[in-house]
Amino acid sequence: GLYILEQDVVLVSLDNRPGNLAELAQKLARADVNIEYAYCTAIDRQEEGCLVLKTDSSERTLELLRDRPE
Repeated sequence: GLYILEQDVVLVSLDNRPGNLAELAQKLARADVNIEYAYCTAIDRQEEGCLVLKTDSSERTLELLRDRPE
């Protein structure tokens, strides 16, 4: 049989540059938001990547990341 689990996640468009993911993680850490898991996709020639975040508070994560500079 299959075991299916549905989770709330946050989907983030992220510039494909060194250190950008670390900055995002630090912002969440300063606000006491824990990342439970994350995965992303981007290739060298892509300007942006797609990041999927599962945190302990999806609502708080959205609040914090809405104010990110474009």
